[in-house]
Amino acid sequence: MPILLPPTPLAPYSRWLLERSAVYANWLLADQVEPGHLLGVLMQVEECAAYQATLRCFADPETIAEESRALCSGIMVTGSNASLPFSPLGLATLRRARLLARDHAAPAVEPAHLLHAACSELPAELVAAFTHAGFDAVRLAGAFGPAASTAQRAALPAAWERESALFAVFSEAAKRTLSLAARGAREAREPNISSAHILTASLAREPGLAAQSGVTLSRARALLREKTHDHSPLPDHALPADDELSSLVSRWQAGTSSMAMLGDLHGAATSDIAKLLIRQRVTQSALERLAKELEDPKDPPQDPELAHKLPGAQT
Repeated sequence: MPILLPPTPLAPYSRWLLERSAVYANWLLADQVEPGHLLGVLMQVEECAAYQATLRCFADPETIAEESRALCSGIMVTGSNASLPFSPLGLATLRRARLLARDHAAPAVEPAHLLHAACSELPAELVAAFTHAGFDAVRLAGAFGPAASTAQRAALPAAWERESALFAVFSEAAKRTLSLAARGAREAREPNISSAHILTASLAREPGLAAQSGVTLSRARALLREKTHDHSPLPDHALPADDELSSLVSRWQAGTSSMAMLGDLHGAATSDIAKLLIRQRVTQSALERLAKELEDPKDPPQDPELAHKLPGAQT
């Protein structure tokens, strides 16, 4: 996953960390790479000096990675325990539900829209299984009311047309449904929130949808057992660095290590990250002291198993 930057003299290992930040940002469905994405990678690569320095500061890299994720841009559910992004089909579900609600001039996206959209975005064999089990998409759609006229759609607030305002048109019930879907994904130890997680969460959140759709929560869970993971690939496109990360990279030289990268995240432009690091006892003075003791590997890792474990790796 390339990152769009001017030519940089970074050494191969540091360049690899930066490129992994773009993979991480892509996994979070962000449209740019930010310092928080870089921090997330530094706190996941055990071999790099920045990770080892964090341990020397008696901090927990995993906790820092989790907390920093909430500071990053992306399309995800952010909670007190963890922040989890949507999978490609999960994101397609959100967009389809939004379109359904808009096309019926609904005041907001509701769990019923999410349920209808989630079933539509399942893999074909699961859609067939749900249909065979009694799921009736036509009957469920009947609860949305008649299709909106052109004038009705034109009268909707501007937020309905802005991708950046995706969740602004979701009702509180729909947002709680997505939080429930995130919890289900975490409990299943899956890397993101799929359409299957949204489907079961919709039925769990609104029990009345079982009668409207023709499938109960227990039946849905049985049909989806061990089939909730989204195996579709993430979008493969280059992401630009945001202004803050571009400014940092412009100052980095060939000898810039992961320790220097971590130290630079204490800057004024990254104050939220700096506060997080200080709260976790990873101070600038501690990093300066440890810089003489810790070094990065010379070359990027060749072990495919390591790449599999990194943020954003496809599973």
